[in-house]
Amino acid sequence: MCFDTDARIVITLKDEFAKSVVKDGLQYCGIDELKPLQDMLAEQKASLTSVMKDFEYYVQSSDAHGAESSPIIEWSRDATKSERARAYYATKFVVTFGAGKKVISGPEARKVSKKLGQLIEQGVIEGVRVDFMDPDKNPPIPARYLKKQQP
Repeated sequence: MCFDTDARIVITLKDEFAKSVVKDGLQYCGIDELKPLQDMLAEQKASLTSVMKDFEYYVQSSDAHGAESSPIIEWSRDATKSERARAYYATKFVVTFGAGKKVISGPEARKVSKKLGQLIEQGVIEGVRVDFMDPDKNPPIPARYLKKQQP
């Protein structure tokens, strides 16, 4: 992957729709207002993955595989327990293509996000953004997690 061009698309849904999508999945929640989003994602052979569920899965998988504690695991674990973080991420979803591909080329991500952005006016989506996979643009791990690792 090339950090300059690879990206993921993050959609923020309005709270009432996000709860249904997390609970039942986008295709099965049965809310008429979500039909345009369902159709547009079907055209792209894509679905939505909850950002909070991804955090939870990462922590569970790390624990299940006996991964040693690390700053990123502890930071993720705390995010799954923090009410503030849970509230922030509850409405965030990553567009997932095909069989689980969340990172695509930057130009393709821009193109798809522009299409999805047209749905903002319909009242379901609050925002669409493209996150480029440039490590320099990712938030740094808070120092308190790094200090835990020092002898």
